[in-house]
Amino acid sequence: MIVEVIRSVDDLLKLEGDWRRLHREQGTLPFTSWEWNVAWWTHLARRRLSVTDRLYVHTIRNLRGELLAVAPLMLSSLPAFGPRFRCLQFFGADKNLTEVRGLLCRTGLEA
Repeated sequence: MIVEVIRSVDDLLKLEGDWRRLHREQGTLPFTSWEWNVAWWTHLARRRLSVTDRLYVHTIRNLRGELLAVAPLMLSSLPAFGPRFRCLQFFGADKNLTEVRGLLCRTGLEA
């Protein structure tokens, strides 16, 4: 398996076709869709002096290049500069906005 970390919006947007295909085959919730995750990142990622979120999306592919799983993660730094606390978490870190957070994965490969 090949694990890649996506750290730019351009690279996130390039996942559209593969992510939509995986979601169509395996997804059951809107929170695992490409559309929801891109919209969440675009509108809700924090970029302030007190806290900043950075893309840290992980993709897992097989040796043929097929997308097996996507973990929409972000690396949050509090405060944004200087000595800080960092936390790796799924998009939708506010449980009042997103009921279900987690990865999109082919059935049987979750472990």
